[in-house]
Amino acid sequence: MSRILKFIVHFIVICTVLCVVALVAPPFWGITTVIVDNTEKETNLPLGSVTYAIPVDTEDVSIGTSILVQNGGQTYRYNIASLDLENGTGTVVDPTNPEGEALPVSVKNKVPQVVVTVGLIGYLFVATES
Repeated sequence: MSRILKFIVHFIVICTVLCVVALVAPPFWGITTVIVDNTEKETNLPLGSVTYAIPVDTEDVSIGTSILVQNGGQTYRYNIASLDLENGTGTVVDPTNPEGEALPVSVKNKVPQVVVTVGLIGYLFVATES
């Protein structure tokens, strides 16, 4: 019985350490992390999730690539619908709303391409704030 309890405790400790490292370490490597920890934030990312994005040259992205767009303090995940590299503009669509309209965006040399969105570990961030 004590071996089972030891395993459970060690498993919980290891999972907690991995989650903390997943929240703290990526910004040191230049990876953008967006933590959705508040229901008052307007975003199309799921509550309690952490989204990781890496900066990619605009020449390397294609139509349909998921990127992060910041608008007035909020961060949204959009798919690229069109891209004009000469003028530094493009349009994006919301993947969660198939009937939504294309929104214009300005692009620079690099755009944050979404790598992965991990659910639930954002709640760990909320727990550490209080």
